[in-house]
Amino acid sequence: MKQLDSVRFAIWIILLFFVLIMILLNANQTVDFKYFVFDSTVIKNIPMFVVIFVSFGIGLLVGLLFSFKEVLRYKKRLKESESELDKLRKEVEAHRNKDVEEFFEKNGDK
Repeated sequence: MKQLDSVRFAIWIILLFFVLIMILLNANQTVDFKYFVFDSTVIKNIPMFVVIFVSFGIGLLVGLLFSFKEVLRYKKRLKESESELDKLRKEVEAHRNKDVEEFFEKNGDK
């Protein structure tokens, strides 16, 4: 598990490094924001690094939404597994006590 965490950390570092490079390379660039429904320009002269940063943030939020769905699914599976484990522990405990009681009944209390 530690190896997987270090790989994720490395991927995040590389991703943030590329975003930072894109921001630095486009620091002096500006863009005009046009909305498809309207014919005119909505916002003019937005710095490109703001567009890159906002796009990156929106991508993170979408990724979090998808991962939240997975987390909920895994929590449900964990809860089902824990309830099954509790049931099996009770069953094992019942059988364990039954064998001890049968042993004392056959051999008598000593």
